Amino acid sequence: MTNTNFSQFRNHAKEYFDLIDQGEIVEINRYGKPCALLIPISKKVSLAAQKPLYISGISLSKSILIERSEQK
Repeated sequence: MTNTNFSQFRNHAKEYFDLIDQGEIVEINRYGKPCALLIPISKKVSLAAQKPLYISGISLSKSILIERSEQK
């Protein structure tokens, strides 16, 4: 894993993306704390082929509308 700070990543983004293309994981720190982890996407994984996540129960938007109507 390669660690870098935000300024270094911003100034040398191409080099870091080249590392990611080679399979390396890049951790970006901001103010000395980790803020992002860039992981290469496996060629075997297709994001379009992923199934959507379904959670049983009431949808969030309906729950918000119900809560708003109860507050009136």
